[in-house]
Amino acid sequence: FTSGQGGAQGKQRVITCYNFKDEGHMSKQCTKPRRKRDAEWFKDKVLLVQAQANGQVLQEEELEFLADP
Repeated sequence: FTSGQGGAQGKQRVITCYNFKDEGHMSKQCTKPRRKRDAEWFKDKVLLVQAQANGQVLQEEELEFLADP
């Protein structure tokens, strides 16, 4: 998959599953059970919220992870 936005043209981005940190698929396509909401899960959420607050553009998978209650 290549991204056509901004300076990322022609660069391949790696899709990461936020369920179990696997590469190559998104969490909604993950066949493993949902990730336990532990300290690591909350840390990932906080880092993404901070990145978004600082104006960083998040990838689709990151936004889905944030929206997942």
